[in-house]
Amino acid sequence: IMKKLNVTFVVPNYKWADDDTHTYWIYVPYGIVLLAATVRDICNVTIVDAYVNDLSEEEVTKQIKDTNPDIVGITCLMDQYGSTGHKVAELVKNIDNNIITIYGGVYATINPLIVVADDNVDYVAVGEGEDLFRDFVLHFSGEGELPFRGLVYKENGEIINRGSAPMVKDLDNLPRPAYDLIDMEKYISHKPREGTIGAPPELPYFRMLTSRGCPYDCTF
Repeated sequence: IMKKLNVTFVVPNYKWADDDTHTYWIYVPYGIVLLAATVRDICNVTIVDAYVNDLSEEEVTKQIKDTNPDIVGITCLMDQYGSTGHKVAELVKNIDNNIITIYGGVYATINPLIVVADDNVDYVAVGEGEDLFRDFVLHFSGEGELPFRGLVYKENGEIINRGSAPMVKDLDNLPRPAYDLIDMEKYISHKPREGTIGAPPELPYFRMLTSRGCPYDCTF
């Protein structure tokens, strides 16, 4: 019998790591709302965005507790903020060491061995997470094995590295992002980066992604 788990996604407050206004911009957590959409039929999903709400560690702890999670998915935009995701993992384990933590996103994909060295992180998701995370949740719900590709984790003190998850071949097969799980007003009432080429002329403002990649000013 499949158990319906509680899954909480957390975007850390990047200000915990670096108080540099040049690196601040409010952005919709596109990856998280898409992951949420892929699993919402098999689990109860909540999104805690500590960045857009400028939450303290104590506030994040309370919000996570309130969701009573079985699994907490952590994301991080870039290496510069990597420590904030590790802080979230620490907060989760301080609530209950049995909560499963999985750290994904750009920082985790590029630095999986650094991330997995943190004892507060149970699993590192490497690569594109939509299919990977659904199989991950199904496994802990009692359905199927752990995904064979895309996870790095420790087992009996040994690091198991299953490489990168396969790329999603057809983006049209993905569900519509679960924008209803976030407070959209918080995002559309800010310019992402004031004074840059990506800043909109007026508000409200929302940028849709129709492909993979950075929607802002990254050169790639």
